[in-house]
Amino acid sequence: MTKPNHTSNCIKQLMTDINQIKPLQKFLIKFLKHKFIYRSRPISPQIYIVGGAVRDALLGHQLADYDFVVEGLTKKQLANYLDQTDGQSLDIASRNFGVFKYKLPYSKTVIDIALPRQDIYLQHGLGHKDVQTHTKAKLSIKDDLARRDFTINAMAVNIATHELIDYFHGLVDLQKKVIRCVGDPYERLVLEDPTRIMRALRFAATFNFSIAPPTLAIIKEHHHEINQQFKQRYQNKQKKVRIRNTERVSREILALEFLKGFDRQPVRYIELIDQCQIYKTIFPAEIVPIWEKLKSTSQPPDKHAEGSVWNHGLLALKNLDLLKENQLGLSPHASINLKLATLFHDIGKVTTLKIDATGKYTYYNHPDESAAMATKIIRHLHLPAAVGKNESLSVSVKKVVFLIKHHMLPSSSYADQMRDKTVVKYFLEDEPLGQELLQLAFIDASSSLKQRGPQDYTGIKKTLKKIEIAREKLAQITHHQKIYPVDGQKIKKLLTTVVKSLKKQLSEDRYQQIYQIATSHHGGQLIGQLKEIILEDALAHPRQYNTISKKNTRAKKIIMQAIEK
Repeated sequence: MTKPNHTSNCIKQLMTDINQIKPLQKFLIKFLKHKFIYRSRPISPQIYIVGGAVRDALLGHQLADYDFVVEGLTKKQLANYLDQTDGQSLDIASRNFGVFKYKLPYSKTVIDIALPRQDIYLQHGLGHKDVQTHTKAKLSIKDDLARRDFTINAMAVNIATHELIDYFHGLVDLQKKVIRCVGDPYERLVLEDPTRIMRALRFAATFNFSIAPPTLAIIKEHHHEINQQFKQRYQNKQKKVRIRNTERVSREILALEFLKGFDRQPVRYIELIDQCQIYKTIFPAEIVPIWEKLKSTSQPPDKHAEGSVWNHGLLALKNLDLLKENQLGLSPHASINLKLATLFHDIGKVTTLKIDATGKYTYYNHPDESAAMATKIIRHLHLPAAVGKNESLSVSVKKVVFLIKHHMLPSSSYADQMRDKTVVKYFLEDEPLGQELLQLAFIDASSSLKQRGPQDYTGIKKTLKKIEIAREKLAQITHHQKIYPVDGQKIKKLLTTVVKSLKKQLSEDRYQQIYQIATSHHGGQLIGQLKEIILEDALAHPRQYNTISKKNTRAKKIIMQAIEK
């Protein structure tokens, strides 16, 4: 349990962290010393750091955001003060809600400075899209904390006195490792905003906390509210009032909550999704019965002592941590795409399992089935739309599908017989994705527990050797592209020359067909096929491609042979 002196030390560390950001320290000192006057009377505003920063500080975690609440000022006073400082006010529209986004002077740090607020729901049951946020100078820090979702997020620290403000016993819940709603959980999670249902799961997974029984009961009973819609009036461009159906929880917010929780603690998050039966609400209807059969879908005991496909999937998610100390030279980092592929890589076994009279298990085509199901789930959850393409939680359906479809390839006992072109295609053409394919194969092998003997990584080791051989061959080839020795434009030029030289040997239709391809803007399927054929030849005869002259001569010969067939 967290002791009082530990709490005091955490608050001291919090203040130290704040003071280490010199522009923030200077800003707060100047703010506290400023003389605010209202109706000829001096005002002494109180400044609090609130919410997640306080929670994380008490947990000993690194702080990411700094949110402040200022008690005692009017919106106009705070706005006038900030506009007179050297910093920069951002997102001016947010001031309507009592929140001032402020970029500190001579710094990249952006902080939120808010007045105490209250949320007024115009009609219960509609969600956060039908809430008005009110702010008044007379509102207190207690009023502001009372509107927050969970007790561990409803604490504040007075910047001047270093006092912990904890009206709702968040510190006790932090000590007990419990997620508990502020006030009535039905009102918080159902009447006000069912987005908080997903947030509860995210926090429980992230911190490995339990969910308080009253809060958990409401989640289990009312998670369907996530999918509820309501009718909302709006004005179109012609200023006419129309009515539309609006989701209580937007798909993008749902997706972001899912990704945040799943990324931080995959096993715990999926266990909570299953325990609370939220999968019934957030997954496509046709996937629900398949998900429920994962626990009863068996696997051959000699190769999967861990048991069912469900057990294997959870163990695989747990074994993502093994990447950090793997002895195969694989990347220790697991991307969100790899984690999703790990979760869904065997879900297709549910529909493909067959056990013959001899007791032999088969799951024919299960990678393709798994990939198809993963695609449905990911798109239904709107995961690719949750964040920007260059962010760490960016999801690519194409990459997840690639990983799932081919996750068995690197572990094949025949890996040493793979053609060089196959190795290049799956592991070197997009090397980061190829690395993830090796990672998934490693995780899968680590989670397929044998009844006897150690885990077997023979296939992966053979694949790694084949990759190095192919890499060495590619290094001998003179080319401008990363992989292909001759690009599409060069092939089209060579093809034009070849088809003209073969005009007398080809039928008129065949000649016109190939000539049109060679001179068209895109080229099409034939150009792609010739690229593959030339690559395969280059890998078989790399010395024939180690100068530009040799490369063009050899490529022209290969194109001619392909056309003549």
